[in-house]
Amino acid sequence: MNVLWPGSLLLLGLVPLMVAVYIWMRRRRRVGLRYSSLALVRVALPRYARLRQHLPFALFLLALASLIIALGRPVRIVSVPSGHATIILAIDVSGSMRQTDIQPSRLEAAQAAALSFIHDQKATTQIGIVAFAGYAELIQPPTSDQEALQVAVASLTTARATAIGSGILKALDAIAEIDHNVAPSVTDTPVDVARIIAAPSAYVLVAVDGDFVVGSVIATFDGWRANFYRLAVDLELRRAGVARRLVRAAEDWARAAGAKRASALVEGDRPPALAFWSAAGFQHHAGIRRYTKSL
Repeated sequence: MNVLWPGSLLLLGLVPLMVAVYIWMRRRRRVGLRYSSLALVRVALPRYARLRQHLPFALFLLALASLIIALGRPVRIVSVPSGHATIILAIDVSGSMRQTDIQPSRLEAAQAAALSFIHDQKATTQIGIVAFAGYAELIQPPTSDQEALQVAVASLTTARATAIGSGILKALDAIAEIDHNVAPSVTDTPVDVARIIAAPSAYVLVAVDGDFVVGSVIATFDGWRANFYRLAVDLELRRAGVARRLVRAAEDWARAAGAKRASALVEGDRPPALAFWSAAGFQHHAGIRRYTKSL
């Protein structure tokens, strides 16, 4: 606790001074009376007479001390729960949002729903907007400015591909920047990809459709074994042979580099991914365990 006007607390010195004056005055006012028997005096005195005699002065001192402390303006900084909330709207702007099965279109219906949601929120609620198609982008950082949010929603346009996972990760990262209790996503940053490309024993193989990257896989070679991981294909082009051609190209690169074996890293229990690698000729080794450590 702090005191805004600490100098006023010096007035508390008046309390002991007034106690001393009170005692001095009580002693000075003493008078002598003669009684034939002290026992009669004790009986005549009411019970608690001494306490009631000094109680008014004690209450006066308590009130005076409280007033002096209040003049000092004591303050204390405390943490209290706030009513603020942060919401990230992840909106799909892929080409399929141009469909008119929902009138007037999927995108316009999503925009109307987003605007209605924004309008219904409290003034203290911060809202951010993530748009995703082939990649995800935070087009409006969290803010309580409804006009800025309306402009961001109205500016949405469609693009190719649908990276739902990237949209979710981008939304989580936006929240993590505000709330440090939320862990950011762990993905390959542009710096990480550049480092992999620059490494003499690592390659990033990509599949392109016109000006768009629709698939990729990372291949490394440790001098004996090639390792393939982070195989990814655009959702709209899966089951079209893109992943199979990427793996075949990675195998050709590894074979030319001198690799004798190749292994694929599959994160988590994903039946479609496991089925794909099995169909590509890779065998699952149940007895092999992978250990990792953050550096």
